[in-house]
Amino acid sequence: MIAYKDGYDLLDNAELQKRVKYARLRSATFILIEAANTPNHAERVAWAEKAMRDQLQMSFRELMLTVILDAALQQDGLLVTDVALQGAVDAAIPRMIAGG
Repeated sequence: MIAYKDGYDLLDNAELQKRVKYARLRSATFILIEAANTPNHAERVAWAEKAMRDQLQMSFRELMLTVILDAALQQDGLLVTDVALQGAVDAAIPRMIAGG
């Protein structure tokens, strides 16, 4: 587990921010092609469209806060794999959608 200061420093790490933004775009892309009968589909599509236009700057900090608390990030910090990082972003998205 990383130290508290190191965990908080991840919030402002430019490289991690780029990776999270890319993971967010991948998630949005998959949401846009998911089946229409997916639960909360309309809300998910609305969120994905905003994500694709990068209109989520206000909520990006909230996404980062959620992602850095993921177990994989807490264990590996900046060495987290892309697969684990994508999993952390995917797990955070329902909360982001519910929050508007």
